[in-house]
Amino acid sequence: KAEEFASWLGNIKKKNIYLVSTLYRPVPLNHNIYIDGEKLEIMNSNKNFNYKNYDYMLSYFKKTRTRHFNERATFNPFVEYLKKNNQLPCIFFIFSRKKCKQYANYININLIDHEERSEIEKIFDYNIRKLTPEPDRLPQIYETKELLMKGIGIHHSGLIPLLKEIIEIIFSKGLIKLLFATETFAV
Repeated sequence: KAEEFASWLGNIKKKNIYLVSTLYRPVPLNHNIYIDGEKLEIMNSNKNFNYKNYDYMLSYFKKTRTRHFNERATFNPFVEYLKKNNQLPCIFFIFSRKKCKQYANYININLIDHEERSEIEKIFDYNIRKLTPEPDRLPQIYETKELLMKGIGIHHSGLIPLLKEIIEIIFSKGLIKLLFATETFAV
């Protein structure tokens, strides 16, 4: 319902909003899966399905799937792969606020350098002072900043609105390398 959204936004902002649509996807979408240190393409942007890789993936998961799958053990090697192959920044869309936080906390890799860390801290501290003079007293602010200091962000409807805005600002500057978000970030 893009037209409704554009109309609503125009009413709020008191400006004309022009909806521009296309029949093609401006950003190519490829479907891949990460298995054992490598990325396998399942479907490319031309919608060509790779049956060989898909069959390999299924047999791999049937062989290796156990009742006690360790999610935590898969995240760090995958993030290392993304970093090594210059595929950051990356957004993980998650369907749960709780899982956004949980998965972000699994990552123990620092994804930013000292200059980026300094810039993140400056943006965060400047903006958070608008909310409270003692930000470290609110657990959500403290936890969010701890993640940001590694280049990791979370974004969901349970965050304080100012925190979401800060995350969006920092992400738009390319300083968040890994973002765990619900669909609220897409909006």
